[in-house]
Amino acid sequence: MSSARIYGVKYAARCVAPVLSDPDRHRFVTATCSLRDTNEVHVIEFVEDNPSRDIVCEKILSHPEEVWSIIALPAFDGGQATSATANGTDSGQLRLITGSGTANAPADHRCRLWRVQHDELKLEETIDQNTPFTPVRRFLLDPHSTEGPSPMCRLVVLESRAIRVLESDAPAGGCVSGFRSASRVDLEGRVCYGGSMDPHHPMQLTTVDDGGIRGWDLRTIKTTVQRADTHPYGVLDVDYNPNRPYYIVTAGEDATLRFWDLRKLNACFKRIGTVHSHWISRVCYNAYHDQLLITGGTDSLVNLWTVGSVSSAPMRSSSTLSATTPVAKDTGEEGGGELPDGLIRSFEDHEDSIYGLCWSACDAWVFASVSYDGRLAIHQVPSEDKYRILLV
Repeated sequence: MSSARIYGVKYAARCVAPVLSDPDRHRFVTATCSLRDTNEVHVIEFVEDNPSRDIVCEKILSHPEEVWSIIALPAFDGGQATSATANGTDSGQLRLITGSGTANAPADHRCRLWRVQHDELKLEETIDQNTPFTPVRRFLLDPHSTEGPSPMCRLVVLESRAIRVLESDAPAGGCVSGFRSASRVDLEGRVCYGGSMDPHHPMQLTTVDDGGIRGWDLRTIKTTVQRADTHPYGVLDVDYNPNRPYYIVTAGEDATLRFWDLRKLNACFKRIGTVHSHWISRVCYNAYHDQLLITGGTDSLVNLWTVGSVSSAPMRSSSTLSATTPVAKDTGEEGGGELPDGLIRSFEDHEDSIYGLCWSACDAWVFASVSYDGRLAIHQVPSEDKYRILLV
């Protein structure tokens, strides 16, 4: 029996994101991408201590165009995003940026900043009308931009054929109220499928496009490293190891995960096969424990994996892995196989392709997935594996 908690939206969906401005609760935003109907943005909360009502829908907000990507911006100066209060008011501090990945949306509507106020989305800004957006695939927050004595918000917008850097105005009252376009580079016909900001080095980005890996320095918007044939067919997503500098993982149409050192891109140092029966559309490292990562595929599965042998703190025991667990194929360059990496659990709560996947901003043990048919599922790392990690 599945332990996931299920929530449904009316129409097709492609994105889910944590509410970064509220690290004390498991809050997520998801949105629909219907061509014909008025689309919706849903703000939900997963309540662990209330089993009779695990997922609470806080708000359903109308949105004019399809939403292919969404991000809930962090708050500054200790501000937090709040939902409706007993007297019907809220702080209005929840800011969302939505992106449309279809050519049907007007160019100046493909990337917009909204303020959630009561039960409405209030348009704060249509961003950079001078240089129209191509269809938007993903938003990436630069974690270094929100730190230091003068925090601001730097976003990388992965368009289908371009990369754009947006920088916020100085936050007022704990909230971002506007963005300016700092730079943009055309990909010269290549199609960008995914990307990840380097959590260790400021202004560094890695993207995947048309089967290749590309590293970028956002100060110059020029490539720093690249490799053309990372997967035999195509590569769809990439994520940085949060604890090991230069280490990344890629996911591809060959249904494998490949682990790379950006300083030595001549070959991947580890490959995990038999991950999914079809394309892997998303891969996400756990931000705290790099032994854990999650994948979502077009086979409708969400898989939770242990990759202790390439983590910063390999786990010592593999007793909870069964004899039938798929084991990583190690090329022998690094990682030595101290722990046989493998599948912890496969979640079969979806019936359509997985396009959205993320960890909660509240703690390290809850994550969310959304499939194209509009089903959102909240999952938890099994308790036995959680304590294995904590007690190492």
